[in-house]
Amino acid sequence: MTSVSDEYARQAARPNAVLWSMAPSGQIVEISPSIEVVRGYTVDEALAHGPAEMLTPASLHTSLQYFETMSVE
Repeated sequence: MTSVSDEYARQAARPNAVLWSMAPSGQIVEISPSIEVVRGYTVDEALAHGPAEMLTPASLHTSLQYFETMSVE
């Protein structure tokens, strides 16, 4: 069984994988440097974008629902 950190490291090693962390507000607070290769934005540019600019509407909705559920528990 692989740990979460092992899986993160495996995914991060992929050159086209973009990994990010989100705050409960949906704001992206951390993003991998591969964003520049995949989307053409630097890390700072990507972080400056709001979640609606970085995620599809369905992904944004799912993410915000998840955080809403987490805040209730």
